[in-house]
Amino acid sequence: FSCMYWTQLWFAFALGLLVAAPAISGDVRTGAFSVYFARPVDRGHYLLGKVVPAGVLGLIITAVPALLLALLRLALGGAEDAAVVAPKLLSAVTYAPISAATMVLPPVALSAMGRRSGSIQGFWAALFFGSWLVGEGTAAATEVPYAALISIPTNLRLVGQHLFGMESSYAMPWYLPAGALALVLTASAYLLMRRLNKVEVFA
Repeated sequence: FSCMYWTQLWFAFALGLLVAAPAISGDVRTGAFSVYFARPVDRGHYLLGKVVPAGVLGLIITAVPALLLALLRLALGGAEDAAVVAPKLLSAVTYAPISAATMVLPPVALSAMGRRSGSIQGFWAALFFGSWLVGEGTAAATEVPYAALISIPTNLRLVGQHLFGMESSYAMPWYLPAGALALVLTASAYLLMRRLNKVEVFA
């Protein structure tokens, strides 16, 4: 998991930065909302059209490598490895949507808040890396592991470590980083829906 996590993290971050972060800001800048929603396109369809493509790419980034590794091990090891591979495969399938949602939904929500894609991308990068540095740095400096919950990527790593049965980087229950990620996703969904509900539709 550790090898896949560090490799996938950068690709997933690039996906969020280049695809998800500018997803809506262009429509905010041009006022295209009114055009979209004046047609037979409701807010739900619009949201799906913006989130699903990036989400599918995120799933591919996180799930496909694990699936390929599992198939390779089964092909090389035979049926006796199935008992070992199956739980890891289940862990990978569980982790993939969590990772994809975490790396896609927040930048899409930020995209709905502004007009300039470059500014949104910069803010997402600052939030992602800033929370990482502050969380990990504070945890190391104060020896208080719960400070790491500030970090988005650290929470992803801790959840993944639990799912894959690995020793946690920080001594804390798994549901705390899971709850922190759930809070980030809930806040992102709230901000996104709040912004879309404020759009004026001209028939």
